[in-house]
Amino acid sequence: RQVNKVSFAGFKEYVKKLPMWRRILSLIAVITPIMLMAAVIGWFLSIHGSYGLVSKNKTYLYIVILLAVIGFMISVLAFVILLIRESRPVRSKRVLPKTLTVVIWAVVIIGIIIPVGLFTGLKLLPANRVGDKPPQLLVADGTGAHDIPNLAVSFWTKEKTENTLQWGEEGSSETISESKPSNEHAFMLRDLLPDTRYWYQINNGKKYSFPSFPGPDETLKFAVSSDPHFGASKSRNDMSVQILEQITDPAHGFNLLFLLGDYVQLGFKDSQWKEMMDALSPYTTKIPTRPVVGNHDTLLGGLKFYEDYFYPEGMDLQTGSRLWYRIDVNNVHFFLLDLEWGTDSYTSQQRSWFEEEIAKVPKEDWVIVMNHCFYYASGTAHEGWDWYDDKEMIDTFQPLFEEYNVDLVVSGHDHTMELLEANDVTYCIIGALGGDPDLERTYTSPASLWYTTGQYGFLDVSVSGNTANITFRDLDYGVLKSAEITRGKGLTSE
Repeated sequence: RQVNKVSFAGFKEYVKKLPMWRRILSLIAVITPIMLMAAVIGWFLSIHGSYGLVSKNKTYLYIVILLAVIGFMISVLAFVILLIRESRPVRSKRVLPKTLTVVIWAVVIIGIIIPVGLFTGLKLLPANRVGDKPPQLLVADGTGAHDIPNLAVSFWTKEKTENTLQWGEEGSSETISESKPSNEHAFMLRDLLPDTRYWYQINNGKKYSFPSFPGPDETLKFAVSSDPHFGASKSRNDMSVQILEQITDPAHGFNLLFLLGDYVQLGFKDSQWKEMMDALSPYTTKIPTRPVVGNHDTLLGGLKFYEDYFYPEGMDLQTGSRLWYRIDVNNVHFFLLDLEWGTDSYTSQQRSWFEEEIAKVPKEDWVIVMNHCFYYASGTAHEGWDWYDDKEMIDTFQPLFEEYNVDLVVSGHDHTMELLEANDVTYCIIGALGGDPDLERTYTSPASLWYTTGQYGFLDVSVSGNTANITFRDLDYGVLKSAEITRGKGLTSE
């Protein structure tokens, strides 16, 4: 019996004698695991928000690297076993070659199952919808005929349904009917009159009412908060509800509510979206609301839920997209940006839109920017990333803010409250809508003027003439910190 040592030369000689189809089949078997794993990793990184997750969180970066190594090592193992088998040119009734053939195919099959299983699992995560979603009164991109925003009454049904909406001023009525059954429902309320109370009713059900926006030369009062994180074990969503009760109390006179993202802990779990919307709907049906997307909301396909529930098909888009848009109330101009983890979601299309739209604002008007991720911020290092002063965000946007006289920038992401100022631009962080508060800061931003953590609450902003009064409030409407901004000059008292 002839026994040959394993040799690459012997392997090459044997491969030359193989029929072409055997060569191709062997090559495909060896490279399939690494190619499939590379394809799955590439697909994962192409999902909205995944690149930011990996670039800002080392835990997920290491998981991606580990998967790449697993795919590579499976292919290497299949090749080594193939080398051992095919470098032995003598064929006999020995068990070894047959056994190695079985082992090769077992390794290859495992290398196929792992990436295919990952892909299937990740695709299925956001596929399961849980029940109907209650109505919201949402602010749309752009304005109506009277220089105040158009609104939309939006809701989502698991089964496709056809609905009607009645609405109007007190004493009047108009009916809007859907033309075909759908899951997404958005009834536009256009060309509202200022200082007017409206009502609406879905399918002759519960009747809701809300006041429209103030007219020119009147005070605009709006509230902002962020990061309730419904579904997280440490979130205090009873506090979220208590804050919304304060904001929607008619005695406090708010005209508008902005929510700056991270509504749920796991964006791909529709059960968390339902829990959140069930909790918010009693309040967001009676005040015009504009939710901005956060990094947790888009996790592993969660973007679809955000768009369906907070900017569904059928809502007006006058300037932007379903992720970034402009809202104007008389001479106050809001720019809502898609900045989740940071600049990774700041696409060239969004950049062009923002620079073009902000350049149109008259210099004597108010400019306010809102988004999820912070710019200047105090904080700590966590999960391999510094959760404070984001250099890329600052370098990208601070020059634009200065050039176009941005007065106020509000964000969440950090679960703190903070007032900051840099070159006459005022920054506020208000990630205090119920998510687990951050630990006490270990780094203090040079721009910081006031900071607190461990508090739940919201930001109260009143714009009147050339002055804006900003107040950080707790969940009982108590004052934590107040300051005053003069348009074009920054903070004039704090």
